[in-house]
Amino acid sequence: MSVSRNDKPNVTQFRQRNLVVAIMAIALAIGQYAWQFTHPVTPVSLLMQMTQESSAPQIIGTNNKPTLVDFWAPWCENCRIMAPTLRALHEEYKDQINFVTINADATDRNPWPLINAFGVDAIPHLALVNAQGDVETALIGLVPKSILSADLDVLLRNAALNCPPSATSSSMESSLESTTSLMCTERKELPYQMLDAFQGRPEQRRVRFDP
Repeated sequence: MSVSRNDKPNVTQFRQRNLVVAIMAIALAIGQYAWQFTHPVTPVSLLMQMTQESSAPQIIGTNNKPTLVDFWAPWCENCRIMAPTLRALHEEYKDQINFVTINADATDRNPWPLINAFGVDAIPHLALVNAQGDVETALIGLVPKSILSADLDVLLRNAALNCPPSATSSSMESSLESTTSLMCTERKELPYQMLDAFQGRPEQRRVRFDP
């Protein structure tokens, strides 16, 4: 295809515009890289972000979803190491699990009622709460993602059974009661358990917070 003399200025202008656009795109990419390089996402800023995005503790036991409660503090080295793992879990399970992130060193709000309610005496403290609001275990310190995922998967499986607090209820018809009881016997224990913060006081295992 030949280009007439009248078309040559248009072709030249088109190429110049493309060159300008390409240069601007490269400059923008370099600028973004430079900003990210000079403003890295630190573990503490990541934890702060997760704290701001956190579900309220009042949601525990109210929406038929298990909950992972993370207690952390800015000075805690293991908390900082765990930050990317917890962010990855949040992205993977955010539609299925309530994530509650508590800064145990916060000054803008009092974390002590929550610290006492969950029996926290070391951090990072990761409380695994079933859909009914019962704390099943707490994992302390550095915990691999595979272990947390295994426990969360069991909590989700048990939540899908939709078992009431007890396997029987006088309001249920006998056939439904029998079926429910059978299903609830299939509930699995968490494969990884560490701290039972409620040993000797099981009545406090269920955590509920006023709206």
